[in-house]
Amino acid sequence: MTERVQTKSRDIWLVWLLVIVITTVAMVMTYRTFVGEPIPTQITLASGSETGAYHWYAKQYAKLIEEKSGIKVTVQTTAGSAENLELLQNDDSGVSLAFLQSGIAPSEIQNVQALMSVNHEPLWVFFDKREGLQSLAGLKGQVVAIGSEGGGTRPVALKLLADNGVVADNTTFSDLSGMAAAGALQAGEVRAVMYVAALKGEYVQALLNDPAIGFLDFKRYASYERRYDFLSAVAMPEGLLSLQKNSPEYAVHVLAMNTMLVSRTDLHPALIPLLLDIGREVHKKGSLLDPAGTFPAAKFNGLPGNKDAEKYFRKGPSFLHGIMSFQMATSIDRLKVMIVPLLTLLLPLFKLTPPIYRWRMRAKIYRWYERVREQDLRIVDGVDQETLRDIDGHLHTLEQDLKKVKVPLSFMEELYQLQTHISLLQGKVDKLTS
Repeated sequence: MTERVQTKSRDIWLVWLLVIVITTVAMVMTYRTFVGEPIPTQITLASGSETGAYHWYAKQYAKLIEEKSGIKVTVQTTAGSAENLELLQNDDSGVSLAFLQSGIAPSEIQNVQALMSVNHEPLWVFFDKREGLQSLAGLKGQVVAIGSEGGGTRPVALKLLADNGVVADNTTFSDLSGMAAAGALQAGEVRAVMYVAALKGEYVQALLNDPAIGFLDFKRYASYERRYDFLSAVAMPEGLLSLQKNSPEYAVHVLAMNTMLVSRTDLHPALIPLLLDIGREVHKKGSLLDPAGTFPAAKFNGLPGNKDAEKYFRKGPSFLHGIMSFQMATSIDRLKVMIVPLLTLLLPLFKLTPPIYRWRMRAKIYRWYERVREQDLRIVDGVDQETLRDIDGHLHTLEQDLKKVKVPLSFMEELYQLQTHISLLQGKVDKLTS
């Protein structure tokens, strides 16, 4: 009895092994069909100049991405937002992510999506306090540094200056930027310098800490906000930048754009929650201009927003990403996509398991009928005695071999029927030899 139970268990396991093999093949095919490409092992993030806030942010993101996921990040320095946008749209650039200033991208942009806004990026208009400046219109006929081609400042500066009647026909626009522009202003070589840059930018700090340099108070900020949806006013109360120096000396408003983390639309979706989690970690504390909790935010400023990012901001991070490592949570998230197609494949397969098992058990018995039939066909009229003795020997051997066949009790009926058929043939042979 024990041997028969062991045989039954072995046969059942063989059937289930077949099911497991088929299931594994089905999972691999389903994974390739529905889950898509594997997560990249390396990505490139376009930043900005090495002295700007974009580059500082990029370094923070690169470090955290590698720590949390093992993905290697190459930080590529650029001239700024305009160049970053060009790199994202260039299929051969290798750039997947970039920091971008709002107001740069055209409305008909293709292949680029916004993931989140990470801070306010003020438009600074620095000037020599001794000469004063009340509005952008006061720069008409002067030399104004508005940044180089490829940077984010130049297109915005040209647009706002033109609104105030300051154009290339009546004003000299210098392409100086960064510390070079700051030095030119301090040396009196330019009348004003315009930057779209974060507060912590090296050149911004250099000019803010120079007592001879002031920055423009946009008194008509509300009108600018109405005209351009990518602009917002940031209020700076007296003494916000320095209580000791009382900077600014009175409450002012500056215009600001949003710094956005953007990507190509073909960025692997598994990276979206990772980047948004890192965004929260890097930007949640805020700054003097952005109170804690303001950023990151789902502000896309005219760019198409990533659907997964929008869902993240509505519902928060997924439960799995909150309790598991990136690799494990991502693997489970991706496998969830397979549930419906996989069940569609497996349910019929599991239904077929009992018939397959029954077929295997009966096959153990039915395959002997070929040998029985072979001897039966040899018993014909006029068969000689030597042939009959040979047939009898084959049937006896068959009978002995059949005793070694192990099948579950539920299939013994078929086995006994086979033995009965052998006995009938042996009886027929006995009559012919008597």
